[in-house]
Amino acid sequence: MCEKNDHKTIKDLSIPQHAFSLLTFLKPPPCLLLWSTLIFCLFVGCNKTADFKDLDVLTGKEWQLKSIQQDGIEISESCDLDDVLFFENASTFNYDFGTSVCDEDQGLEKTADTFKIIDDFTTLRMKYKFTGDQGHGELIEYWEIVELNDSTLILKDALALDNNQIPEIRTLKN
Repeated sequence: MCEKNDHKTIKDLSIPQHAFSLLTFLKPPPCLLLWSTLIFCLFVGCNKTADFKDLDVLTGKEWQLKSIQQDGIEISESCDLDDVLFFENASTFNYDFGTSVCDEDQGLEKTADTFKIIDDFTTLRMKYKFTGDQGHGELIEYWEIVELNDSTLILKDALALDNNQIPEIRTLKN
């Protein structure tokens, strides 16, 4: 991984001669720079869901969908309002679509899989597995955590604006 690099001369790099001694002094060995970067990313860049300060508020509760809005307009249907989201622990969740299944869900079985809280604990990344007439695969949704307290969870579609769409805002209660 850390091989000897081809060294260029000062002339090749267009560096003034007086700067060479300073550059030689400041130049770390190639391996040191690589390993320092890796260690920094591993320890500083980690955003573990288990470290989320409100994880106990999120997990172990049945969050029932109460509202879906877009641009301040209610767009939920009665078949949506029996859906329940349940975060089991710091990585797994369940999404129960209830007994009243919306038409658009016909022919597709979507099963909750895992979740992470990312972006400095502001975004919920939820992974689903799906199977249906057209095949199978995975679906990942990103939801901005707008509000989280003992009784309310409000999520906003985190990718809608990037895709020139109006974000959905979902309100869940327990």
